[in-house]
Amino acid sequence: MELVLKSDWLYVMDNVLTPEECKKVIEIGEKYMEKSTTMGEYKEGYRTSSNAYVSNRYDDPIIQKINLVTEVLTELPQDNQEELCIVRYDQGQEYKVHHDFLDTTFDNDEETKNELARGGDREITVMFYLNDDMEEGGTLFTNPNIEIRPKTGRCVIWKNYLNGKPNWNSEHAGLPVKNGLKYIAVKWVRKNEFL
Repeated sequence: MELVLKSDWLYVMDNVLTPEECKKVIEIGEKYMEKSTTMGEYKEGYRTSSNAYVSNRYDDPIIQKINLVTEVLTELPQDNQEELCIVRYDQGQEYKVHHDFLDTTFDNDEETKNELARGGDREITVMFYLNDDMEEGGTLFTNPNIEIRPKTGRCVIWKNYLNGKPNWNSEHAGLPVKNGLKYIAVKWVRKNEFL
């Protein structure tokens, strides 16, 4: 692993997964792909990708490695991890600016309350780029204006909370893919054990 960027809430590390491991994760995800959804009110064109959720107990060494790497990098136990979310963006697809924490100030609905009851909020996001043979499709953090570009095996970690409060600097967008397919895998890590 090679640290390429570090701040108080955002880290980028290269060579966390091998190209072969990334290919295996893509293969696993492709078996279960469905249209991506968001919490709360549906907004047309806001999140246009497909994704698959893979159990933390899925019987493959690469899934166990991702669980372990996530635990080591976040210093939070595997019991706090949501299932691995493998995401595919086709040409032109994107995920517009959003945050990963479940902010009840704006999303004070039953769905959000039920999610929070499953383990508290999403303290940290760990995202793995699984390929880089596409045009564009980076991850843009809007404040400050930082674009992280896809690189096979790269891991991006960000804190959704700082000092016990939502980290609004963690707002980000999955930029549109100009050409090709983009694959990522995401682990959201909760404050408490995820049920």
